Amino acid sequence: VNADNKVEIAKQGGIDIILKGMVAHQGHAGVQEHGCGALMNLGVNADNMVEIAKQGGATAILKGMIAHQGHARLQECGCGALVIIGWSQRDVQERMKGEGAVEVLKRHCPMFPKQRKERVQQLLLYLLLLLFTFYLF
Repeated sequence: VNADNKVEIAKQGGIDIILKGMVAHQGHAGVQEHGCGALMNLGVNADNMVEIAKQGGATAILKGMIAHQGHARLQECGCGALVIIGWSQRDVQERMKGEGAVEVLKRHCPMFPKQRKERVQQLLLYLLLLLFTFYLF
């Protein structure tokens, strides 16, 4: 999705639609995977990143990851989306920690097939570093 389309999708209510779909279809791993992927793509835009967080994106992502712990591609997209939306927002990082992100991430490290395991573990490490970096300085 190009940069202009990311802005237009958000302006037309796309973030809200994605999150509502994820909530309505929490039991469907494919919906969660594609929802996380869409949020990850849209969240690259700074305004979208803030809007996703404001609308409860981190909560929706974590709930999807918890509901489908063995779905490697969902975990990969979920971690990527959490890294993006929490990148520069300390309050979102705090919310993620309060909602059990660290525990979820620890549980997920050893769970994936070899072809996905390395990428998921890279994202998990990156997310853990993000969640705790601000406290080191």
